[in-house]
Formats: sequence, structure tokens, C-alpha cells
Amino acid sequence: MGKQQLGVGHLNSALIDIINDTKHDKDMSLRALAAASGISLTRLSHVMRKNRPLMIDELPALCAPLGLKDWQVLRDAQNTTPKGAETTTAHEANETKPAKNTPSPHKQ
Repeated sequence: MGKQQLGVGHLNSALIDIINDTKHDKDMSLRALAAASGISLTRLSHVMRKNRPLMIDELPALCAPLGLKDWQVLRDAQNTTPKGAETTTAHEANETKPAKNTPSPHKQ
């Protein structure tokens, strides 16, 4: 069975927005950020276009060349994320969810 791809959730989207805004404010190209962070240009391009989620271990690598503190970026992103927002897999996002009153088939 193949790997299930994660979708880009609210928190991830907020993180990417902060990084993108700072990148633009510093007039830094995507190529320069990729080189400075050690993340491949292809991977970074997918992340910045929100086609792939940002992995938590990539956050410090992206923040350092932009002069950002990763913990502050994470805190700011959390403050802009709606309460109860979840990250879902691409598969889960396409599934229909049962009504709340529908009994679970796993409960007896």
C-alpha cells in the first residue's frame, strides 16, 4: 500500500504565509532561500505553493536565513489558526463524514 499524502492544514498554511511574507519583505528569491536553507528548490517550491506540507524539521532551516526565530513563527501561526482546525490527509478530505447521530459500526 502506498503512502498517504498529508494535506496542507490551517497551521501549515499560516506558517508558509509568514515565511513567504518575510521572504518577500527581504526581497529574497526562492532559489536563494532554498540554497540558504539546504532544502531543494523543487521541494521548497511545492511547500511555498501549499502543494505539500511543511515538515516541522524544515521550519528552523527556513527561519534562520530570514532572521526569524522558529518558535516565534510557530506561535504567530498558531495565533492565526482557527480553534479546532485540524490537518487532514488528502484521502480524509475527500471522504464524506457520517452524520453526528449515526452510531459507530465499531461500538456495540
